[in-house]
Amino acid sequence: MEAEDDEFYRRRSRRDYDFPSGKWEANDGHFCQLQFLLMEELRLVNWVADDTHFPRLEHLVIRRCRYLEEIPLAIGDIPTLKVIEVDEYSSSAVASAREIQEAQLDNGNDDLQVRILGTTDQVVLIHLFIAFSEIMHAWQLAN
Repeated sequence: MEAEDDEFYRRRSRRDYDFPSGKWEANDGHFCQLQFLLMEELRLVNWVADDTHFPRLEHLVIRRCRYLEEIPLAIGDIPTLKVIEVDEYSSSAVASAREIQEAQLDNGNDDLQVRILGTTDQVVLIHLFIAFSEIMHAWQLAN
């Protein structure tokens, strides 16, 4: 693997990517330097990977992957992994993120953070922002 390829894989996003078979099997050696992985709007059902495929991963974000059946449990065994973020589009991915966290807690690793962002949380934040913007606009008109 070339040095440029290695740098490219330090931070990787997979967005709106079509997996024709619905399956992604990570290849050995391709993600050795990857530290951040964003998986967003993927047509992915089955993800096959373990701790050897992403040995330096620190942060995993899974958004709007409604077909994903689970996050591979072995992902939790990555020694550098600090954060897993997943939204509620896939209840089974949320369940597996919680299962990974529980397994890590059982093994004495209480450093792994699992963040579950609900779709309702996102809507509430948008409404709060709109309301705040309207209040600020009214205040500016009054002053």
